[in-house]
Amino acid sequence: MGLLLLAHLVAAVLAPVLVRWWGRSAYYVLALVPAAAFGWLMAQLSTVLEGGTVDEVTTWIPALDLDVTLRLDALALAVAALVTGVGALVFVYCARYFEPDDEGLRRFAGVLMAFAGSMLGLVVADDMLLLYVFWELTTVFSFLLIGGSGAAVAARRAAQQALVVTTAGGLAMLVGLVMIGQASGSYLLSEVVADPGTGPVVTVGVLLVIAGAVTKSAMVPFHFWLPGAMQAPTPVSAYLHAAAMVKGGIYLIARLAPGFADTPGWKPVVLGLGLATMLLGGYRALRQYDLKLLLAFGTVSQLGFLMVLVGTGSREAAAAGIAMLLAHGLFKSTLFLTVGVIDHTCGTRDLREINGLGRRVPVLAVVAGLAGASMAGLPPLLGFVGKEAAFTAFLDGGLESRVWAMVTVGGLVLGSVLTVAYTARFLWGAFGTGGSLRHCAADRPSPEHLHRPGAAFLAAPVVLALLGLAAGPLSSFLEPLVAPYADTLPLVAEEAESLALWHGLQPALLLSLVTLVGGLALFGARDLVAGLQRRVAMDASADEGYWHTMRGLDVLAQVTTRTTQRGSLPTYLGVILVVLVALPGSILVFRAPWPDDVRLWDTPVQALVGVVVLAAAALAVRIRQRLSAVLVVGVTGYGIGVLFALQGAPDLALTQFLVETLTLVTFVLVLRKLPKDISDRHQAKERTARGLIAVAVGLLMGGVGVVALGARTAIPVSVDYPEQAYEFGGGENIVNVTLVDIRAWDTLLEVSLLVVVATGVASLVFLRERTGAVARATQAPDLGTAAARRAPRDRWLAASATLAPQRRSVILEVITRALFHTIIVLSVYLLFSGHNVPGGGFAGGLVAGLALVLRYLAGGRYELGEAAPVDPGKLLGGGLLLAGTTGIAGLVLGADALQTTILERTVPLLGDVKLVTSLFFDMGVYLIVIGLVLDVLRSLGAQIDADDEDDDREQEDGDGTGTGGMRHVEDGDPVAAPREPSGALSPGGPR
Repeated sequence: MGLLLLAHLVAAVLAPVLVRWWGRSAYYVLALVPAAAFGWLMAQLSTVLEGGTVDEVTTWIPALDLDVTLRLDALALAVAALVTGVGALVFVYCARYFEPDDEGLRRFAGVLMAFAGSMLGLVVADDMLLLYVFWELTTVFSFLLIGGSGAAVAARRAAQQALVVTTAGGLAMLVGLVMIGQASGSYLLSEVVADPGTGPVVTVGVLLVIAGAVTKSAMVPFHFWLPGAMQAPTPVSAYLHAAAMVKGGIYLIARLAPGFADTPGWKPVVLGLGLATMLLGGYRALRQYDLKLLLAFGTVSQLGFLMVLVGTGSREAAAAGIAMLLAHGLFKSTLFLTVGVIDHTCGTRDLREINGLGRRVPVLAVVAGLAGASMAGLPPLLGFVGKEAAFTAFLDGGLESRVWAMVTVGGLVLGSVLTVAYTARFLWGAFGTGGSLRHCAADRPSPEHLHRPGAAFLAAPVVLALLGLAAGPLSSFLEPLVAPYADTLPLVAEEAESLALWHGLQPALLLSLVTLVGGLALFGARDLVAGLQRRVAMDASADEGYWHTMRGLDVLAQVTTRTTQRGSLPTYLGVILVVLVALPGSILVFRAPWPDDVRLWDTPVQALVGVVVLAAAALAVRIRQRLSAVLVVGVTGYGIGVLFALQGAPDLALTQFLVETLTLVTFVLVLRKLPKDISDRHQAKERTARGLIAVAVGLLMGGVGVVALGARTAIPVSVDYPEQAYEFGGGENIVNVTLVDIRAWDTLLEVSLLVVVATGVASLVFLRERTGAVARATQAPDLGTAAARRAPRDRWLAASATLAPQRRSVILEVITRALFHTIIVLSVYLLFSGHNVPGGGFAGGLVAGLALVLRYLAGGRYELGEAAPVDPGKLLGGGLLLAGTTGIAGLVLGADALQTTILERTVPLLGDVKLVTSLFFDMGVYLIVIGLVLDVLRSLGAQIDADDEDDDREQEDGDGTGTGGMRHVEDGDPVAAPREPSGALSPGGPR
């Protein structure tokens, strides 16, 4: 089963390529995937008919006890056969339904195949969480299929509506599944149903699962999304809305019924909504002129019928429900495919504009007649067998309450009368001779409008119609497939009646005759019925209620946003911190176990550093100049680094110093675009309130640290780290080995976050596009390449000539030239030695990044381009790829993902060499950090410099200076003179 799901995934990925190569004929090839799945299911038929199951468990995450558990039993096989069989025929149908030049043909093929695989996974999943994953995948793919290319407004609205309704139900279902799983002690459906839990938690959980099922299967009051989804192409309607997606809720109710049908609230909700949906859908179908919409409301009605049968919780009703589920999948998909042929043939689906089509395309008329007869419940079709079994189930006591059984029978009979009536409306409107003479009039050939369907186009509906015809007389052969599931439910009648075409003269046969006569009479009085419907029509509808609800949510969101999102960052932060102090703080004060012995410091030096940090923090609040405030805040960071060093953590101290230095540089770059002084617009009360919040948060975090350290009772896992670091990680630096081996997954996620941060920073600056262009010295405005290649003695850096004389610092240039390469070598040393001594990829990357900062500050943005002529995005992506690939390397070498493999060899000239694979992971981190720093310098530094230069040049051109903002340096090279930055630190040295 897992291979079948994988085959669908691979086919979905390859589908766009195949369609690009072979056009619409590629759909024939794609049809082989669900056809193969159908063949495999038929191969398992003997096992299932004997009452067995096919189980498949694939270990996913052993540490979390997460497995991919698949299970095929009688119910799953019946639904999966419908999904795969109809799916294969729909793909064949698509090969002739679409035109060769239709837009989005490749995308449609991939999404439809992905949906088919998701629906198959939903049916065979035994793990409830896995079922939910496939459940939501079908929702997402149906959204994509309904919306199409997104060009049509109506299709987008219908897709959004279906997505919102089914996703809301899916979220409710997820909560219910978790509640049931926790209460039952298992998340396997087979175990939960076999031994269902009880109690209020289970009851609420079951009702929430029902909520998800009724939204998926378009029950009242959520039925409106299904007719709206008819904006999708006809193959989508035939597959998703007849044989697959809408059956998801029916399948889930059928799956849970053996264990939870007696749960309080189950039967009133399931049976009540099912009957209401059957009646409302049938009533609305009688008002439709669009053949597709008529079938859509008919589908709503039939889904209500199925919900009643599978949700009753008796053996008789369950058997009838499975028979009707198969019959409905066959006849309704046939009818939808027929409508697609009619639309192609006549160019319309309006039954008022179609006339005499039956004489022109008799094969199509016969196919539709067979499917319609099965839907109406006429012998010898499978629909008749299922309907008779349904009537018999409730007449023989399908419910414990005789009164409710008769009420249910009455509702089913009335719904079946409506079914016959709208079936007659469909057949008469599509193939009769009572319509107006427009596109397909019998007495006017209209060759320009009539496109006769070919054999390949008719193949899928013909096969489905013949299966429905054959399944009726052969229904007794379905009994062994239906019985294993039906026998899991209690038998209410005295004796179980098997599926068969003829049971003799019974009350159920009389009810079938009543429904037929009543339905035909209702259709005969269609003009009277239409007039009555117009007189009792209400302005309100569920669809309008949905849109009113969405508009109300939009208004509520706007009001909430205007009320809470005032554009004040201090307000947002203050609210967060106040809640933090109020809730965890109160628990900390009144409930937390405070330790008896608290040691404030180990040495007086720690106390002294702490005083300095506190003094710097207090001083930062009072300083009015931004740069001074940033520097004072930096003192607090460096103080923390000193505390790390005093505590014996050189790795943490080194990283803290490097991060703090880089943070200061970033702040300074940003400050260039801000005023020098901090405006004092707040009253004394506001400043006092902020101070109190700050002190409270500081005390809270300190208290949390004291309580957390004092509450430890178990032996820390880090006790064994020294030995494990060397034995399994091959290194003596515990911190580095922890990052690249023991907790490598955490590090991989963290560096991925760094990539996201770098991308976010760049996107804020490069509003239109994120460019990877590198500004080199030879690209400076009006700077001749010959002059750029010259290296006068007073130029210590490659791009010195691009700076104005007043902005150059010769001392800084000399220091940069002397130290840059040394710093880079140091960063590489930290990278390679970090596995055994303080350092590592992160620290090495920060050191290399600071070297780039030094080049930028000394020589400006062109010097940065000379120092690192590479796109930061490539460094970020390459580093992440290298770090991730290390995990695969571990698997290749026989270890777990991201596990370090130690390679020891004797190399000539080098002697004994020890190499650990985690070094390559660290190299990926190294590249990511350098890419992050370079991205920040390019966005917050070089790009802002370029914008300032452009502004200055435009301003000077506007002043009519005639020089274009140019000046001449001493060697005669004309260079653009950029504007002086407004901050205190500029490229080229401090001013």
